[in-house]
Amino acid sequence: MGNAPSEVEKATALLEEIRAESMPLKAAEGLDHLNTLLALATKETRMKVLEIRGVETIVAAMTVFLYFPADVQEKGCRALSAFVSGQGPNAYDDLEFVSLFESWEKAMCNAGGIEAILAAMKTHLSTADVQAQGLITLLEVAYRDHDRLWSIIEAAVAAMRAHPGFFSVQEPGCQLLSMVSGEENTSRVVAAGGIEAVVTALRAHRSSVRIQSDACEALANIASAGNEAKIVAVGGIDAVVATMRVHPASEVVQQRGCMFLSSNCEDGTGHFAIWSSW
Repeated sequence: MGNAPSEVEKATALLEEIRAESMPLKAAEGLDHLNTLLALATKETRMKVLEIRGVETIVAAMTVFLYFPADVQEKGCRALSAFVSGQGPNAYDDLEFVSLFESWEKAMCNAGGIEAILAAMKTHLSTADVQAQGLITLLEVAYRDHDRLWSIIEAAVAAMRAHPGFFSVQEPGCQLLSMVSGEENTSRVVAAGGIEAVVTALRAHRSSVRIQSDACEALANIASAGNEAKIVAVGGIDAVVATMRVHPASEVVQQRGCMFLSSNCEDGTGHFAIWSSW
């Protein structure tokens, strides 16, 4: 009886199968197995995947089967996310593992991973699983690609608008908008409809501390760049005050809510709206 194949051998075999596959459902199955393997893969396995152009293989499968049922796109986004995230055994205890995150993220970007994810999200806008997995993966790499940041912001807002009731979409969507809503990018978030999307998430997912805290932080960042009147116009202050009342024991919600209210106090319109909300 022979020895069981190693993790590297399994990854190599899966990638060969995906490259040769002409049926979308079989390709999705292969990507799903690859995602499972990569999620807990060692740094040696990830480096081997890089060496044999595994990231390019994932992107190629997503490109070839873009207009087929959404399974390939969802599984492809999952596999890319697993590749660049640090979920391997004792990942954060291994300094060399941590030091390699940047190279893995760059490899995904250079292989066309961001373009593949954006194409998947645009083509399969009605599929919540594709939107959720796309946003989760973009969270890992969005800050690395300033040239495509506008497209990433638009994709996030479109996903949140299309699936307002899905926690799986709203949570990474709010987190991404919070992450990119610095002074330099705030105008892009506002132009894409980010204020409305975040306020809608606040109202629709009142019980979720994670969504509420990320949404409050995103609005605070947007308000600090001089958008108080726009936030007031869509009921942003009322929404934040309401969530602070719902989550009085949550330190992160209270802290970010106060940060948002402080940003709005700098504007006369915002100051009046805060008093009216209380």
